[in-house]
Order: sequence, then C-alpha cells, then structure tokens
Amino acid sequence: MRRFLAVLLTGLLALLVVSAGPAVAKQPMRGDFYLEPAPPGCGMVAWSGTVDFGGSVRGLYLSFTDVESVFRGQTQHFEEYFTVTDEEIEPGTCPVDETMLLTGWDSGVGVFANYTFRDNGVVTDTSEDYSEWLGRKVRMSGDIVFVEVAPADFMPTLNGVLQLN
Repeated sequence: MRRFLAVLLTGLLALLVVSAGPAVAKQPMRGDFYLEPAPPGCGMVAWSGTVDFGGSVRGLYLSFTDVESVFRGQTQHFEEYFTVTDEEIEPGTCPVDETMLLTGWDSGVGVFANYTFRDNGVVTDTSEDYSEWLGRKVRMSGDIVFVEVAPADFMPTLNGVLQLN
C-alpha cells in the first residue's frame, strides 16, 4: 500500500510540475513607420503611409476621433484611431480597399518644443490571423520632421515606432 501511495504521489507531483510550467508570453511586435498628411478628400484619415515589422511592410493610417485636439502651451493633446493594413499604402494618399489586420484607438501628445510625439492605446479589432493581439496595448512615438516639398514650402511627416505589447 505504501508503495502504491508513493507511486501515486510521484505521479501527481509530476503532473503538477508539467501543468505549472512557465507560460510563454507573446513577444512585442515593433515596426518603424513613415507617414505623410493625407489629402483633404480622405475623410477622417489624417496620416497615411507604411510600417515595417522587420521586413514585413504593411500599410498604416491614423484617423481623427470625434474629440477635438487640445493645445496647451507647446503641446497638442489628441485622440485618434489607427489601422494596420495588409497592403502597403503610399504615404500621403487615401486608403482605398486595404485588408485590415488590426485597428484600435490611442491618445497622446505632440510636443512642439522638440517636435516629438508619443501616444498609448489598445487594439480593439483584428483579422483572424492577428487575433492574439486583440486587447493588447499599443505605443507609438517618434519625431515630427518637416520636409521641404518646394522652395520655402514644408510638409510635416511622422517618423516613429509602433509597438504592440
């Protein structure tokens, strides 16, 4: 009987150790992005361009929310929607029929003293292949760079990093 209990106890302990093994967390996904202002005919879309997730280039666009931006001193506080698409989007153009991979909202601040931005948000919808990112946190940060498009005519661009945690 003792031997039977010892074998049973050993088996239960082995089961406990196997089932309580370390959980493997999903690694963050980071991508460098480049966006240009979308033309006025794009509706709510404010910025469009590409995001490069380690050689896998996707489309990215940012849309205004119904909440207006607030300017305080040298900062602009904003809320926006973001969408990552399967197809690349030419920077500064209107997205047309791209396949949505994930979308969500974020809020942040643009700092005009040093031309930077940063925002945090959450993924609110995904395609089937990206469902593990639903509800995950999103962070974007980067620089506002003014590019000369004609003599004495400058266009703001956004160069930054998008990270899904």
